[in-house]
Formats: sequence, C-alpha cells, structure tokens
Amino acid sequence: MKIKTKKDFIYSNFINKDIILVDIDRFRYINHEFGNKIGDLVINLFQEKLILIFGFENVFRFTGNEYLIFVEQKDIFNKLKKFNKEIKNTSFPKLINIKFSYSIEHYNPFDSFESQYKSLKDKIYEIKSKKIYKS
Repeated sequence: MKIKTKKDFIYSNFINKDIILVDIDRFRYINHEFGNKIGDLVINLFQEKLILIFGFENVFRFTGNEYLIFVEQKDIFNKLKKFNKEIKNTSFPKLINIKFSYSIEHYNPFDSFESQYKSLKDKIYEIKSKKIYKS
C-alpha cells in the first residue's frame, strides 16, 4: 500500500471544489475610524458567519481580512446567498454596515497555489474598483 503524499491529500479532498476568496470591504477604514478593538469584533463576527455557512473545515483565514473557502461547486451560490443574508442580519458594533467582495475559481491541483491566489486577488481588485463607497 502506497503512503499518500500531500498532493494526494489535496487532490482527493479538494478536486471537485471551488475556491472562494472573500474580502471585507473597507476594513482599513473600519480599523482607522473605529479602532482595532472594533475591527477585531467585526473580524470575529464575520468569521463566525463564514464558519456557520461553509463549515469550519472549509474556511481558512488567509490574511487580515481575507478568507479562502473551499466549497463544492453545486453548493456555491446557495451558500453565498445564505452568507450574504447572515451578514445583513448581523448587528455589527457601532452599527457598521459590513459589505464584502468575493471571487471564485475552480480549484486546480495542478496549478500552483500562488497563480490561483493571484487570479482570485486580481478579480477582487477589479470588483472593488467598480464599487462606490459612502462614508
């Protein structure tokens, strides 16, 4: 019997999944305007909702306000819709209205993670560049 490699593990666990990169919009503004303690509360509430909808084992905090989520392709839009509803119905501190951006890619175990992340990040930048924010 052959010992599984890291690549085998990744391939068998994520092969039919998509990657979602989720980014909290204007998070720097929230930290600057309301302070790091409020920013931390926002992160914690946001993260709780991600885990509630997508499952603990599928949600990874990647950077300060970015999360990577692995989700089955058939569930992706229903789960994003539920997540959006959860965020809208959550009372964030200081009545902050939280918005987020996301991008989606099919996970390809034969591509480097760096190239997939760059593609996801480029899509996020494009989406955010088209949004109009009001303070």
